[in-house]
Amino acid sequence: MANNRLVILVNGLPGAGKSTLAYPLARELGVPLFGKDLIKETWADVLGSHPPDE
Repeated sequence: MANNRLVILVNGLPGAGKSTLAYPLARELGVPLFGKDLIKETWADVLGSHPPDE
């Protein structure tokens, strides 16, 4: 049985509308959205420190 997986990466310059595109796209497709900020915050919590802001 095939186990198909789909990963969509949204990349672009600051202010280009990545989140504006990504959130409704994830909602429409019924898939989770893993944003950079969520990933950074989660790892900071796991590692016990927060990296400096970019």
